[in-house]
Amino acid sequence: MDSDEPTKEELQAAKESGLESRVVFNIPGAGLAVFDYCRFIDQVVLRQWLLPENKQAYHNVVRNGAWNCEGGLSCITINSRYFGHCKFYKIDGERSTYDWLGRGIMIRDHCDSSYDIFKVLAIADDFERSLNEQRIPYERKNYKRTHDLRW
Repeated sequence: MDSDEPTKEELQAAKESGLESRVVFNIPGAGLAVFDYCRFIDQVVLRQWLLPENKQAYHNVVRNGAWNCEGGLSCITINSRYFGHCKFYKIDGERSTYDWLGRGIMIRDHCDSSYDIFKVLAIADDFERSLNEQRIPYERKNYKRTHDLRW
């Protein structure tokens, strides 16, 4: 078995978690104007989290990643596991159809399969680890699943 692949036990745990493949991190950035907040997230928060190990992922999220719309996090390795892609939203809290999120990051995927839930939670856990290491205040919200898994 490829070490990138989750074990049956990990997939079962994701399935039984009752969560969907969506996690939101509200990162208030108190006192920062919109432009400064965007630079703070891109140049401090995401840089510290993704570089140097995930240079391609950083490029995809920061250099190609727009604010306040659906973006993608691609080519990321976390704890020796490679994840090809998931949805990644950067929300500034000012110019967004996602105003209900406040300011911060949403990590999600297309479906709520056991693998998608596992992947999103693994990425979110690593992002949270980085926020804690950087001592950046945040609030994490995991969403409970209100429907059956697709597979």
